[in-house]
Amino acid sequence: MRAQAASLDSEQMRPLVVMSPKSLLRNKTVAKPIDEFTSGGFEPILTESYQADKVTKVILATGKMFIDLKEALAKNPDESVLLVAIERLYPFPEEEIEALLAQLPNLEEVSWVQEEPKNQGAWLYVYPYVKVLVADKYDLSYHGRIQRAAPAEGDGEIHKLVQIKL
Repeated sequence: MRAQAASLDSEQMRPLVVMSPKSLLRNKTVAKPIDEFTSGGFEPILTESYQADKVTKVILATGKMFIDLKEALAKNPDESVLLVAIERLYPFPEEEIEALLAQLPNLEEVSWVQEEPKNQGAWLYVYPYVKVLVADKYDLSYHGRIQRAAPAEGDGEIHKLVQIKL
């Protein structure tokens, strides 16, 4: 949003698309103090604090899925798992992710997690980028709903069960 505001009244001005579910409107996990918006700058990826030598698995996620995973890890801490929020999909933050992965000497696996079915959501877009970053150094896995024509199961209770499984 900062880049968008900076581009106002310039030749580089482009439409801004913000996607956010209503379920996060009053979520305490996503609330931030005002000074975080007025100082500093935009970070294309975000992580919690971690000990590099203990991390064996990196989970990449965006938006609500990141928040759900963050809350799950808060309930069941695991120092071997590093959760990474991808805050900007385009341009994809290749350099930032590559620098992060290089800091993790015991890394074995990188996973992409999304709520949407495999043929929807960001997976098809990010896969080529992540595949290059992972190369033959780490295992790469996808965790999300199977491919389907509809974005959801059609039944609220089944949707919740699948969401928990993700």
